[in-house]
Amino acid sequence: MSADGYSYAAKAAYQRVYPEQWYDTASATQKTSPPHIWKGLTGQFAVRRINGDEKKLTGFLKTNPNICNEKGQNFFHLCVLEGESNNLHLLKENHVDINARDNDGKTPLDYAYEMRRGTMIATLHSLGAEKRLRHNPFQVQTKTHSRLPPKASSHGYRYKADESKVAIVSQFTILDKERLIELVQCHGGDIPYFQGKTIVQLLAEYGRFDVLGSIEQDCPRLVNVSSLKLPFKQALACGCMTLATQEGVQLCFRYFEVMVKEEQSSLTYQLIVLISQCNLLRDLCYLCLQIKAKDELLFAIELLQKKKVF
Repeated sequence: MSADGYSYAAKAAYQRVYPEQWYDTASATQKTSPPHIWKGLTGQFAVRRINGDEKKLTGFLKTNPNICNEKGQNFFHLCVLEGESNNLHLLKENHVDINARDNDGKTPLDYAYEMRRGTMIATLHSLGAEKRLRHNPFQVQTKTHSRLPPKASSHGYRYKADESKVAIVSQFTILDKERLIELVQCHGGDIPYFQGKTIVQLLAEYGRFDVLGSIEQDCPRLVNVSSLKLPFKQALACGCMTLATQEGVQLCFRYFEVMVKEEQSSLTYQLIVLISQCNLLRDLCYLCLQIKAKDELLFAIELLQKKKVF
């Protein structure tokens, strides 16, 4: 081990890659600069390392996991700036600080928000990145969003681009509304996100009427009941339906009305069964009266009678 804290092998490796940019240990610059600063650390170098041999990356970060460039940017910062979201879990496993601030006081997550990289934002959250209001234009100031459940942040999970999206999409039924709306704002609701489907279509498949109802209030063009009939059908078949908000209830009832007009009785019955709250069943009965859906009305009344609250 050398006097400046680096192993001779590591130092030799740095000199081979960027010989002209390595600090001279005898110079005054080396004595006055923090030992973890290295001029040769660039975005392209970080991307090559993280996508290369895993053992070499571990050996490189073993001496000083938070090595950074002159701007105070570590491996996480540089990967975000280069748009590299693959294998970021390797940095976490090698103890690179995901919440480190550079000389401008910004974390990797701050840069991801500024560059509007939805996949990168979701990946960093799943790895434990902390949000800060200062550089996050989408965060609701009255509530701090929770991270992904522990299952999605296990060290053994390979956070490649597609696998990271699998981890996020698989949690659509339990993630809070604000977090999902934020994901739509960052990535866009009409851009393919996973398996050729948009986030709005995926939310429909998971029966998140509450989220879609809120999105419709701000951007009606993204939520079209007629174009979401198939994913809504898949949600009902799986027994997935989350209302929670008045906007979600209204959207659900509009979908019910479309299905009645198209005489999709099997879907309307499934929807009625999934509505377990008595007050919503009563509201649905009033809707059935207005649109003259006799069979559905009788079925809803029968369910209310079974609950002994009609």
